[in-house]
Amino acid sequence: MKEKICAGLGMLGGMLAAALGGWDTGLRVLLCLMAADFCTGLVNAAVFHRSPKTGDGRLDSRRCFQGVCRKAEMLVFVGAAHAMDLLLESTFLRSAVLIGFCASEVISLTENAGCMGLPLPAAWKNAVSLLNRKSETDSQEKE
Repeated sequence: MKEKICAGLGMLGGMLAAALGGWDTGLRVLLCLMAADFCTGLVNAAVFHRSPKTGDGRLDSRRCFQGVCRKAEMLVFVGAAHAMDLLLESTFLRSAVLIGFCASEVISLTENAGCMGLPLPAAWKNAVSLLNRKSETDSQEKE
């Protein structure tokens, strides 16, 4: 029975990796960054009680589930970009999507580290702050 379960899980994982364009460095890096961001977000809320996503800064299962859904949606975009690359016979779109999401995860990791009180270089904090302000400005202009 154990062998059948392992084989089934292996087959499922292989199919998922194939749908996302293969188990390459880009996908591994994105998944590692996603896991690190999720874990630091949990620690930030559960241990430090400084989550900017909740009113009191504490862990909230609803916000946690929303975070998991956002991570899953990122993988849907990677799969869609891979499908478009197959159509265009290229690798550009998937790579661009992976790089963009990796950058987003690094920014989120930096925000989590800052909320935890980790000393960060001023240049790094300024870059993240500038990117966040630009993102907020773009969002407000669209409304």
